[in-house]
Amino acid sequence: MEAMKILHLLDLKLFYEGMFQKERLLDILKIFILFQVKSNERFKVLAGYHQYFAVRKAIEKAKIATKTDGKGGVFWHTQGSGKSLSMVFYAHLLQEALETPTLIVMTDRIDLDDQLYTQFSQCKKFLRQTPVQAESKEHLKTLLEGRNVNGIIFTTMFKFERGEKPLSERRKYYSNG
Repeated sequence: MEAMKILHLLDLKLFYEGMFQKERLLDILKIFILFQVKSNERFKVLAGYHQYFAVRKAIEKAKIATKTDGKGGVFWHTQGSGKSLSMVFYAHLLQEALETPTLIVMTDRIDLDDQLYTQFSQCKKFLRQTPVQAESKEHLKTLLEGRNVNGIIFTTMFKFERGEKPLSERRKYYSNG
């Protein structure tokens, strides 16, 4: 029983030391809290520590990727750990970190595309833009044509075939998914 108390106190100490560093706390309050609307109910969501650190690291990798080979990397979460919300926080912060990015969220399953699109749509005020779901390759091409700034576009990978020409030559597209 005494060992459990000590472990609990150590967990609290780690939590406070990790979260309440001045810069980190301000960062969490500014960027990692959102209000989500679901079925006409509005509720507050705070990123978990794993989401905070994963998103921060992914943003740094994205900044490097824009200046090098374009490969930003991947971060993994377990089932039920908030991957969709991590992507929302990433998209939000990416808008600040990079100049007017267009995000293309490409998935390998229609149900996942729908799930992510719904999650992002519920957070559109936080993202400061309304996501769009491409219905076909032609629709995606139309969404990208002439686009110079912003946008969050969802699509599935089976709309494409190996060796196809790019739908756009613009460099400021970031694929996530």
